[in-house]
Amino acid sequence: SANNNPNLHRRFENVAAYVSELAGPGNAGRVIEKVLIANNGVAAVKAIRSIRRWAYEVFGDERAISFVVMATPEDMRANAEYIRMADVIVDVPGGSNNHNYANVTLIVELARLHGVHAVWAGWGHASEKPALPNALASSDPPIQFVGPAGPPMRALGDKIGSTIIAQNAGVPCIAWNGMRVVAEYDMARGTLPEEALSEACVSSAADASRAASEIGFPVMIKASEGGGGKGIRMVADGGDVQDAYRQVCGEVPGSPVFIMKLSTNSRHLEVQLLADDYGNAIALNGRDCSNAEAGFKPTSGGIQELNFRSTPDVWGYFSMDSSGSIHEFADSQFGHLFASGPNREQARRNMVLALKELSIRGDISTTVDYIGKLIELDDFVENNIDTGWLDRIIKVGGIKVAPTMVRDVELILDGVKYKLRCTRTGSGEFSISVAYQTSRAESAGGMRLSVSGRTISFSPDYDPSSLRTDVAGKLVKKLVPDGAHVKKGGAYAEIEVMKMFMPLKVEESGVISWAANEGAALAAGDLLATLELENPENVSTATVFQGDLNVMGWGSLDASAVAPSSNGGSPHIALREAMSRLRNGMAGYVLLPGAIDQIMKVISVAVTDPSLPAYEIDEQLSVLNGRIDGALFDDLSAMTGVKSKSKFPADQFKHLIAVHLGNIKG
Repeated sequence: SANNNPNLHRRFENVAAYVSELAGPGNAGRVIEKVLIANNGVAAVKAIRSIRRWAYEVFGDERAISFVVMATPEDMRANAEYIRMADVIVDVPGGSNNHNYANVTLIVELARLHGVHAVWAGWGHASEKPALPNALASSDPPIQFVGPAGPPMRALGDKIGSTIIAQNAGVPCIAWNGMRVVAEYDMARGTLPEEALSEACVSSAADASRAASEIGFPVMIKASEGGGGKGIRMVADGGDVQDAYRQVCGEVPGSPVFIMKLSTNSRHLEVQLLADDYGNAIALNGRDCSNAEAGFKPTSGGIQELNFRSTPDVWGYFSMDSSGSIHEFADSQFGHLFASGPNREQARRNMVLALKELSIRGDISTTVDYIGKLIELDDFVENNIDTGWLDRIIKVGGIKVAPTMVRDVELILDGVKYKLRCTRTGSGEFSISVAYQTSRAESAGGMRLSVSGRTISFSPDYDPSSLRTDVAGKLVKKLVPDGAHVKKGGAYAEIEVMKMFMPLKVEESGVISWAANEGAALAAGDLLATLELENPENVSTATVFQGDLNVMGWGSLDASAVAPSSNGGSPHIALREAMSRLRNGMAGYVLLPGAIDQIMKVISVAVTDPSLPAYEIDEQLSVLNGRIDGALFDDLSAMTGVKSKSKFPADQFKHLIAVHLGNIKG
């Protein structure tokens, strides 16, 4: 029978039964059936989805464990995926994470209020704050923190202390200034002797020079409490040690400092460890960590399309779907992809294909294209990479994933064809002009644009000489041979669409020339064949527009548009817009012919305008209305309100501020 099948996955009636067997006879164990997720974004999605999958496999009920989630106004507006997955949603203050997901007091209060059995903080936010597990452990009743206890978290979270613990436990460590320190870790209190920590610190610039010379160059000077690029310097020779030491101390004031040998041509590998209360511990898969493309900056905004299909070899988690967005306080990692295979090369290929098929469209920028090209480089394929590999690539110019700057477009409206050349001149700016060389549209359907609340539908180009399919499918059979004459309305091919067979017919008579083979997979708009028309003069085609596209009200990207005279004599606006054009050009966008000369003229006029300081200061003062002393604001505004062509009274302006500052201090 099925019950006697040893291969049948065993299931437990509930969590209590599972814990009872896991803990063994005489041990009560800790039953966890309600968890507070003290995180957001993709971390929360992965936690909930993974635990629910495990719960279904073990209990036959994915809801055996319920989840309480914290939701800021920003995450609610972003339509975050984890919020929709939750059993209980708790509103928390918005803004930076010290108001919500990193606020230990708030997390503990919510855990007590909702009677959860455990808190999962994931990574980031409050996950590495020892105060969180300590506060949860002291609750009545105690609440389990999913992760290490407070004392070891504190000990291992300190770079100096963790290295001392590791080397005294027999773990091979790279040379550093504290490599001779011998100390015993107090597991109960999670501390090391103060004298050991003091001995392992570099306390002066002179000490730094001596330690670096003993270790050997190159070295890394690090602040124990640094991170995110702060409090760390690489030093190649003795002459730079003391300056670098002072810089590290200045970046992270009060932090202990240590010096470590720089490991060159190394791999940055992380190994995830998982342990429980019953003495079981395993090492999960390691990972090779790697810096996004040079210059990449996380962005926020809405998502119009997110299209990813999981397969047995590639799966992923995303913090939102096509109806969501990434807000300014969100984790820039809004999605994770994982690929597997019988070997590294097959897993790599699976990931490449997944990245090529992943479609993310919206107001954000991503590293998808960059990573896709990165993992196809020979060094990555051959696994000849180290921590300096990306640095070397970036140093020689990086991987170029340049956006298309110029594109020719054909649009047909009311029987008139507009041949346009669209040139990208900024991150959200395009110059549109008449183009004389155009490429045939690849889509079978026409484009639709929303302009001022109206939807305008552009027709597809009517070209009976190009035989295309307007649906995706497979070319099953050619009904006529190559070079055959086909009459108007005659069927020339048969395609399979969603298990249905459909004939394709010509719209005009002519001689056919095949471009696709039987069995070919077809996307909408793919070319199957061409037709040499029997009577091309009888075919009605769109008239090519030959007029002037300089439409009133569209504006212009010509530099003259930012001249002061075009802004009612406001030189600060002219200067700002001209500088914006230059920055766009330096960022790689297209500067139209003659634009640089015209922009420099605008800048020259603006910066020599005597009223420029008054305009710029007046703009800043407008934000301070009601926030500074009323009399001072009136006096300053009176000075900036007169936009004269004489010299701006800067000394008088500074004097008013200095007098007011003196009155405050007095």
